[in-house]
Amino acid sequence: MSKISISVANSVDSLEATKFLHRLLGMSLSTAKTCLNNGNNGAFFSGEIFLNDHNEIADKIRKIISFFDTQNIEIFIVEVNSDVDWEGAFNESNRISTSAMLDILGDADGCFH
Repeated sequence: MSKISISVANSVDSLEATKFLHRLLGMSLSTAKTCLNNGNNGAFFSGEIFLNDHNEIADKIRKIISFFDTQNIEIFIVEVNSDVDWEGAFNESNRISTSAMLDILGDADGCFH
């Protein structure tokens, strides 16, 4: 099992992205805006994959990747083992690319019902 956290790589001031996070994740508009303004220190999504709710989490991750890709906004995805604390984990050594994240999710397609 892995824990995934997603933020933007750099500070962003985007009304479209703020509204997207509000709709998808149920965040308040002010919280979404703050997360986007904080760059990679403003994680707006955290979840654990390969659990009972894997399909729901995977769907949200795919939607996040797709949206930010269409907006040409670089995201910062961090993956750690489920037993690791987030403290100090937001760095390049734990960062994975969007294509690697999509590959991980693709490999698990059909394994969770």
